[in-house]
Parts: sequence; C-alpha cells; structure tokens
Amino acid sequence: MRYQLRERVNLVFLAFILVVAPAVEAQERMFEENVDLQPAGRLALVAGPGSVQLTSWDQTLLEVRARIEAPVGVDADAARRAVEGTTIEVRGERRSVRVRAVFGEGESRVHYEIRAPRELDLDLVADRSDTILAGFQGRFFMELDRSNVDLSDMTGTIVLELDRGLLRGDELSGELSLDLDRTNAILGGVEVQQASQITTDRGDLVLRLVRAQALRVDTEMTARTDASFDMPETAAAARAGQGRGGPSLRITADRSSLLVEAN
Repeated sequence: MRYQLRERVNLVFLAFILVVAPAVEAQERMFEENVDLQPAGRLALVAGPGSVQLTSWDQTLLEVRARIEAPVGVDADAARRAVEGTTIEVRGERRSVRVRAVFGEGESRVHYEIRAPRELDLDLVADRSDTILAGFQGRFFMELDRSNVDLSDMTGTIVLELDRGLLRGDELSGELSLDLDRTNAILGGVEVQQASQITTDRGDLVLRLVRAQALRVDTEMTARTDASFDMPETAAAARAGQGRGGPSLRITADRSSLLVEAN
C-alpha cells in the first residue's frame, strides 16, 4: 500500500512538472545579439517596464541580452502571446546603435543586460524600468519615469530627468544637470568639474562632494525647503552664492530637504 501511494505521488508530481514547465517557458524568453560599437559611439536605448543593467568593458562591441517576461496579472494564454509577440530591435553598428522593444499583444517586461565600451554617448528613455549604469566616460542624456536609478563611476556630462523614483550615485564627476521631481537622491563622491545644476521638487537630496575641490555654490530655495550645508569655507556663504572659486553648482529646491557636505 505504501509503495502504491508513493508511486501515485511520483506520477502526480511528474504530471505537474510536465504541465507547468511549458507554461513557465512560454512566459519567458531570452534574446541575445552582439554588434560592433566603437569607443565614444552612441547608444540610444528605449526601455519600458522591466530593468536595465548597463556596464562597461574593454571590447569594441555592444553585447545585448534581454529577458522577456509576460505582463503581470494576465492568464497563461495572454502571457504566451505577449512574450511571443515581443521583439527586440538592435539597429546600426560601429558609431551608433539603437535598441528598443517592439510589443505585439500586451506590454511584456524586458530586463536588459548590456555591455558597451567604456567611452560612450548614451541616450536613454525609460518608463518603469529600474536602471543601473556603471563604469563609463562620455555624455549621458537620460529621461526616466517611475524608475530607480543607480549610477557609479561615471565621468563626463550627466543629464538626468527623473520623475517619481530613487536616485543613487557614487563617484560622479564632470558636468551635472539633474532635474528631480518627487524623487529622493543620495549622491556620494561627487566632483563638479564644470558649471552644474540640480533641481529638486518634493524630494530629499543628500549630496556629498569631494572635499578637495574648489566650488561655488548658489541656491534658490522656497520657504518650505529645509537645508543644511557642511562644507569647509563655504557653509556659511552657500546661500549667498560665495565660495572658493572654481566651477559653480546651482541648487534649486521646492518642498524638499537638502543635506550638502564635503567629505
């Protein structure tokens, strides 16, 4: 009797695996493609729901891997059609490449893992796509909505518009232009090398600057903004727009909390 019961359990488990495995496979699909991209080439990436992980390497090659997942809250048939109907377009080579997802039935979630040459010009537009960028030098123009962003080891011109997200940054240097709306930001190891500006509306901003650099800080803040400056020689003069020379950093804030310090 015990042997028969065990056999029945094994058969039921096997049947479950045979039924579930194809269903899981139908709700997920992988895409891979490599194209030539020269150093200082341009990558234009349009991302929808999902995630982006973009890191650098020492090859003159753009490696694109994407995991396509079914939309949340749909039945198995709709999930299959959505995944099968989603294609990843990779167009161009050498000096300029464009990557985007084209959806058929339903908006699938696409999780990108991309490697590109360290010297890069990036145009990124993303909606509901948590994004990681690490290890690049160049020009970066980014517009994101309802996304979390993590930037590290980035040098050059960094332009970011972020609406309703969370921004983390570490070892950022160059020219910064950040427009943050309903977004909290924690930025460390920041070195301002050219005139820069940060605008924040209804968010918390923690900005930790490299201590050794000369910097002029100008601020424009509403009465509903709390601010604290801990910068040797510039703390008392920050609101007045004074400092130790060097490039300027303008901070505009409304209904926000600021902590700016050098460390």
